[in-house]
Amino acid sequence: MTKAQNSKQVSSYLGDGGKAHDRFEHVNFGFRNCFGFRASNFEFLPQGEFMTVCQSVLMVALMFLAMLLNGCANNSQRDSDDEAVARINDEVMTRKELERFFAIPEDVEPDVKKMIEQRYLNPDNKQSFLNRLITRKLLLQEAKRRGLDERADFQERVRKFIEGELLKELENEIERTVAVSERELREYYDTHREKYLTPVMVRLQQIRVENEHEAKKLLEKLTEGEDFAQLAKVRSTDLFAVAGGDIGYYPEHSLVPEVRRVVSKMRVGDVSGIIQRPGDYVIVKLADRRKSMLMAFEEVKEKIRAELLLEKKKKAHEDFVARLKAKSRIAINEEWLKNGGDELSAKGQ
Repeated sequence: MTKAQNSKQVSSYLGDGGKAHDRFEHVNFGFRNCFGFRASNFEFLPQGEFMTVCQSVLMVALMFLAMLLNGCANNSQRDSDDEAVARINDEVMTRKELERFFAIPEDVEPDVKKMIEQRYLNPDNKQSFLNRLITRKLLLQEAKRRGLDERADFQERVRKFIEGELLKELENEIERTVAVSERELREYYDTHREKYLTPVMVRLQQIRVENEHEAKKLLEKLTEGEDFAQLAKVRSTDLFAVAGGDIGYYPEHSLVPEVRRVVSKMRVGDVSGIIQRPGDYVIVKLADRRKSMLMAFEEVKEKIRAELLLEKKKKAHEDFVARLKAKSRIAINEEWLKNGGDELSAKGQ
């Protein structure tokens, strides 16, 4: 096959625009520069094989071009990150450092995040943020110039901080695989239903007075059929008087013992006798009682999950420590243990 025939084949592959020969020469030039050989070297190939070679080489060329463009983009990003925004003495502050210092936490609500970003875009605010970081850099430089970072007490605090952070990281590693399945949640719910019963709720009206004589007169009026709410508005001395003595719903078990003992035996609509409490006397009416009910699984599912996760994490920690101890060599100075308490006590005096 001649060079011209190959040119026609390339033209049919790339789309005939009337410039097949020019395109062939362009491809030929690319082969020569990128791969060190000429397309004409393949003139001996049959038509089908020649087209396969063209397709393969074009694919390689496109991949090479994509890698080149990606490298340029990465270099451009690196240049942007390394862009100097200020120089403080001999230290350069880069754009990346500035953005990292004022980075917005990931758990911030979208609306709040947008508001903060808009503040950053304001030129005056950007100058203010930059000034704050410059001040911080100057103070850090001065602290290092004075050798504060080399002080033993400072290095000890740094050591403790690093150890604390390392332990947190290890804790996260240990807990990473801890999870609670839906089946476990349901099983726990079914076997601990007593934990998810709502308390018995009672709604009371009360009349409060400060002496027993007044309480007796009010009880007589109630016995004669006077309206409880109206009497409470006029004669009760607490804040609930304006509401006819209605104190709302309370768990029955949370009532003060003197009242609870009486209310637990009452039926809805009953009026109690005089109940003496420390410092006052009350008469109560049971307006309503709501029985204890089992809370729905969906209501308590997340609470159960939190409880089980806590238990599983604790177990995971204990098992992890046990495995560490099992494969470690630990020697304890028993003599120090015997006398250690005395030594510590002496140092503390």
